[in-house]
Amino acid sequence: MNVGELSERLSQLKSVDPLPGCRCFVERVAMRNAIHFFRPFADDIVHYTSVQNLPEDAAIALAVDILDTLARRWTEVAGKEVARLLPWSGGPAFADQLIVLGIGVARKGACEGYFLPSRTVAAFPVNHIEFTGEETAGEATVRMHDCPLNDMTRTPSPIVFARYRLTDGSGSAKHFGVGLPDTILGILSSVVRVGGRLEYENYERERCLLTTDAGTSRLNMRVGGVEHTVTHDQAIGFFHTMTLKGIAALMKEFG
Repeated sequence: MNVGELSERLSQLKSVDPLPGCRCFVERVAMRNAIHFFRPFADDIVHYTSVQNLPEDAAIALAVDILDTLARRWTEVAGKEVARLLPWSGGPAFADQLIVLGIGVARKGACEGYFLPSRTVAAFPVNHIEFTGEETAGEATVRMHDCPLNDMTRTPSPIVFARYRLTDGSGSAKHFGVGLPDTILGILSSVVRVGGRLEYENYERERCLLTTDAGTSRLNMRVGGVEHTVTHDQAIGFFHTMTLKGIAALMKEFG
């Protein structure tokens, strides 16, 4: 479908209204205090964003800025499953870039818009700790579930990739999976209790390895080519530094 046909199909959806002057269509979801924005962009491509927990005027202004930026810098992200547009400002205080989720990853559509998921590219304001911009489609899908990307009042939660193996034989798959910080810290507690190894990577894809034997109170920690022996509490503190502030900040503490 070309832009005209996409606009015509959107105009026929009962849940969607045109937004004059913005070349957008909106779907208001009152129970979630959210507005979804759709803008036909090119043949079989609809740009999308969603804004939650802002007054309508502010939500519209932010959404138009996001969609204008996506259109203006389209050549940087076209055809990619996941990409970042940075630097970017003008949105919520926590945001310093846009994350762009390609067709097949975003899969966004209005209630009746069954033609939209296979044509929709989405963009959202994020903080740099929330996405690397190099996630696989599967990793991005998990992240979208864990991170309310359209909530403009959220506190950013860092993305963490991890794998682990305990001495009792239990553990994760061999590849690194996306996890929540609390989940990873829970695994760290199990490593301390049972013995084993935990590897995690932050938003920079910098890696930390923690190992210990069952019954010991300290862990061997290797990061940035440096090794130390640390307590459980120290390992937790270093985890927060690395996932929130990055490897440079961690090395200042670790060194």
